[in-house]
Amino acid sequence: MTNLARVTQVAAMTVDDLQSPIRYGHSSLSAALYRWCSLRWLMALWGATIKRYDNQRPLFTGMLSTYRAIISVPAMYDVVVPAVYPAVAEADWQTHNVHAVDMARRANASIAIPVYASQIQKEQVSIGRLMPWIELAALHGAGGVGFNSWKPFDENDELRASLSQLLDELNATGAFLATPAPTAAFLYIPFGEGFTVQEAPLYGFATPHGQPIATPPRLSIGEPNKPFASFQLGTRYGQFDYISLETLSQTAVNRYSAIFAPVPLYMSSSITGPNGQPMPALGIPTAPALLQRLGVRADPTWINPAAWLAQYVSAGGVLVTDIGASLAVGGDTFRLLPPDFAQLIGAAGIRLLIVDPNIALSMSVLFNHPLFPSLPAGSRIGATTTPFRTVAGVLRFMSARAWALMMRAPRRRRRISREAVAMCINAIGRGFVVHAPTLLWANWLPQSPDFIAFHNDLLKRRAAVNLISARGLFSPNVHVALFTDGVASLNVSTQTQLAIAEVATGAHARSTLMNAHVEFPAGSNSSAVLVRQVIQPLEFAFVGLLPIRVQCNSRFVAVVNDY
Repeated sequence: MTNLARVTQVAAMTVDDLQSPIRYGHSSLSAALYRWCSLRWLMALWGATIKRYDNQRPLFTGMLSTYRAIISVPAMYDVVVPAVYPAVAEADWQTHNVHAVDMARRANASIAIPVYASQIQKEQVSIGRLMPWIELAALHGAGGVGFNSWKPFDENDELRASLSQLLDELNATGAFLATPAPTAAFLYIPFGEGFTVQEAPLYGFATPHGQPIATPPRLSIGEPNKPFASFQLGTRYGQFDYISLETLSQTAVNRYSAIFAPVPLYMSSSITGPNGQPMPALGIPTAPALLQRLGVRADPTWINPAAWLAQYVSAGGVLVTDIGASLAVGGDTFRLLPPDFAQLIGAAGIRLLIVDPNIALSMSVLFNHPLFPSLPAGSRIGATTTPFRTVAGVLRFMSARAWALMMRAPRRRRRISREAVAMCINAIGRGFVVHAPTLLWANWLPQSPDFIAFHNDLLKRRAAVNLISARGLFSPNVHVALFTDGVASLNVSTQTQLAIAEVATGAHARSTLMNAHVEFPAGSNSSAVLVRQVIQPLEFAFVGLLPIRVQCNSRFVAVVNDY
C-alpha cells in the first residue's frame, strides 16, 4: 500500500488476515479497536459539551439501537436509553430484547430507561403486548420506560388508561426506584459480532457495518449473543449484571459468585512471545489531543482486567472464559497469552490451534470436582449435539488441571499429559477459573441437560435468592429478581402461580421481608427465609422490607432481635 491516507478499514483489515489461523489478524483488531474507541470518544465529546453548559441535571444518551453501543457508553452519562426494537434487532416479541436493560444498567453504574415500540410502522401495539414488556423492564432494574410514539395513546383513551394504571401499580411497589442485586454477571467486551441484521453487527466491533460476514470469515458468530440470550430472563437464582471494562474499577470483588466472559478479547495490556520476549500489544488508546482540546477528558485509567479478576477469584469467585481471551493484545494469533492472564487460567497458551468448519466435539469429564457435583467423572458434555465446533486449541497446562477432555467420539479414559484439547480448572485462593479452548457457548444451549447441570452448579453457589418452586434452572412461568431492598416476582403465564422463594438473610441485613407470607426455619441461626406468594397472571409482585430483624427460636416463637 502506497497511499496510507486513503486506505479503507476493510482494506487495512485484509493486510494480515491471511496470516492468522482464522483469517482475523492484528490489523483487523486495530480497526475494531478504532471503531470502538471512536464511538466512545464521540459520545464523550457530546457529553462534555452538554455538561459545559449544564452540569446539574442528569445526562441522557440518545436512543441506542445496538448492544455494542449500549455497553460502550462513557461513565459521564447518568441515564442510558436502549431502543433495541424487535423489528430492527432480534425478533424478540416476547421480551422486547430485555437483556438490553441489564446492559444499560452497567452493574448499576447508570439508570436504564428503555424505549419500547408502541407503534410499528402504522400498526399500534396492544396493551396486552406492552404490559409484559414494561413489567419485565421493572424486573430487570429499569428506572422507567419510554415509547417510540405517543400517538397510539393519544388516539386511544382505553390504551392510555390501561398504561396509566399499570405504571401507577409499578410505581406503588417502588420497583423503578429499587437497586438490582444479582449474584452473577457477564463480562461484556464488545468485539465478537454475535448476531447481525442486514450486515450490521449488533454485539461487537470486529466487523465494520455493511461488511459481509462470510467474506472473509470474521471473528465470532454465535458469541456473545447466544449466552446472553440463554440467560436473558434470568434463572431460579435471579437475574444477571453486565460488567464493562470501564465499570470494573467500581465493582467490589466479592459482589458475584460467578462471572462468565464469552470471547473476552481484551483482558490484559501486555504480552510476551513464545520465548519470553516482549511483543507489541494493543492497549486502550487515549482520546486524540484535538478532542481533548474540544473538551473530551482523557479516558479514565483502565485497571488491568486480569489483575482485577485475579483478586475476584482469590476472594472466592468463579470465572468462566473461552477462546479468544486477550487476542486483542496477542496480535495475529490466538496462541499467545499475556503472562498475567496465563497465570490466571493456569495455562501457558495454545500450542496448536485447530480451525476446521467440520470440527464437532463433545467433552468427557475426567475427575470429580467440587465445583460440579452434578457432573462426576465419566459424564459427557454435549454428547448428542457435539456443540463445540469450528475452532479448538491444544492447551499447555501450568497450574491448571484438564477437567473435561474434548473429543470427536467416546473413547477409553486416558492419562492426560501437560497438553490437551480440554476444558481446564485452575484453583486460585478460595475460587476457580474455568477455561475452554473453544467457542463454549456458540452452539451449547439450554436444551442440553449437561448445559443445565454445568450452569446450575455454578449459579447456586452463594446464591442470595432461589425460586424453589421452579422445576429446573429456568422457570418459564415465574421470573424472580433480587434487589437491595426486596425481592420481585413476575408471573408471565396465563394461570395463577404459587411462587416460593428462599432468600438468604445476609442479603438483607437487619431487615425482614414484608407484605408476603414469610416463614422462618426453626433455630436462631437460620441463614434463609421462605417467601410464599400467590401471583395472578401477568402480575408483578414486589416484596419490600421492614427495618426489623425477626428470627424464630427453638420453641417456634418469633423474636424481634433488631429494630
